[in-house]
Amino acid sequence: MARVTTEQKMLQMATHNIRLRALGHAAIGIWVQLISYIIEYGTDGVLVPGRDGAPTLAEIAEVGLRMDVTELVTHLETYVETQLITHDRAIGTIGLPGALMPSRKALAARENGKKGGRPPTKTNPKPQDDPRQRTAIMGIAGGKDMTAETRRETHDPKLGLEVNNNLKAKPAAQDVDAVFRVLGRKAWDAAGFDPVRDKGNWGQVRQWVADALAEGLSAAETERLVMDVVAKVTDRQRQKGQTIKHMGYFNAAIGQAIKARDIPALVCTTEAEFAAEAAYTEAHRQWVLAAASGSDAPQPRREDFIASARAAA
Repeated sequence: MARVTTEQKMLQMATHNIRLRALGHAAIGIWVQLISYIIEYGTDGVLVPGRDGAPTLAEIAEVGLRMDVTELVTHLETYVETQLITHDRAIGTIGLPGALMPSRKALAARENGKKGGRPPTKTNPKPQDDPRQRTAIMGIAGGKDMTAETRRETHDPKLGLEVNNNLKAKPAAQDVDAVFRVLGRKAWDAAGFDPVRDKGNWGQVRQWVADALAEGLSAAETERLVMDVVAKVTDRQRQKGQTIKHMGYFNAAIGQAIKARDIPALVCTTEAEFAAEAAYTEAHRQWVLAAASGSDAPQPRREDFIASARAAA
């Protein structure tokens, strides 16, 4: 029977586990990334952030997942309650769930391998000393006695596993237009164009919005990503003493950021925003409990709570 790796089990859980599927696509993506970090940096299914070259919890949150530590801890608590990850806050460890943990047999084999493994009971003779090789008749490539089966290629061509981008859901035009109307001029201004001298052509932003929404980003996430990339690229060119001629200059950087989901974390700065974050944490906890009982209510979003607090300020 073919050996099933931990990575394959992880993908099977992401596709078929009911408790994980109930959390929504965003939570599934975060869970997959966390499990990947545990597999890559952990030992025997347990990761100690900041130990033995492993990234810290802050690095995992801010660099790997583009969120703050508070939001990551909220997700970890959700996964712990649904038995999708083990997390000991006192010790600071993050571990694989029981379904992905290596078996006792695998752990014993690993320890045995560190000691050199089981010695062979029999040794095969070297080819030059093997009496069976003295009478073996080897076929000559292209010879009369060489069958077509032997001449056939040993391995079949590998199949390419390419993703068909045409299968992605196309966002509604009215949704794209709604985000574009808010973001277009803001991105153009952030790029440093002169409203008097330069033509106000920010139509390229609409394509960025469409691409981001097609990748599953929300309107707020799209705005933060675009404004962050435009600001960074503009600042870099300004330091070089160079000017940007048109909005198409940002196409490559925006495309890479969307593909990598390089979304800046939403940072709280006021008391109202911190209160909104606390309200989100409680709402998320209640949603997890309700989902475990079979509720199909939509998952609360942290950015919605903070956006409401900012709008009311």
